[in-house]
Amino acid sequence: MITSKPTLLLVVLVALAAIALAALYGFRSEVPANDEATALADPCSIGSCETATVDRVIDGDTLDVVSSTGTRQRVRVLGIDTPETVHPDKPVECMGPEASAHAAEVAPSGTTITLITDHRADTWDDYNRRLAHVVIADTNLAHELLVRGLARATTFPHSLVDTYADAEAAAQHNHLGMWSQC
Repeated sequence: MITSKPTLLLVVLVALAAIALAALYGFRSEVPANDEATALADPCSIGSCETATVDRVIDGDTLDVVSSTGTRQRVRVLGIDTPETVHPDKPVECMGPEASAHAAEVAPSGTTITLITDHRADTWDDYNRRLAHVVIADTNLAHELLVRGLARATTFPHSLVDTYADAEAAAQHNHLGMWSQC
């Protein structure tokens, strides 16, 4: 029981400060570090979700989309890097065309997708591309490319780092995609 006025005042001030910070920065639900399976099953648990439509696939890890508000955006698939196919200063890399073709097969123009802005990751990259996990129906595009050996996992912070690293390791172990061809 709080018995002194200074202690009560301190408790009240701390509570008000906590409420003010929550109002200023918003309440965030954190995904437990070891609960990435839940994040794959319920992708909106790791950030904010938005529906968009694929306009075109640029390469394996980059899409042009039209958001639900009608805004055109270039989206960089969060957590992976696929071999280059359209970089102006680099040649087409081994398995790049296959990664691009598979992304276009999974998410052809006109496909409705869900973009998940991960609360543990940056929202935009240095090239003004939106960084997001991309889900088509129940398929996480990054995970799909990784398990086929068509992408490498990146180490930039996001909620599925370990899951993506495991998918890459399995493809490597099984000599799939780039891990057998390149």
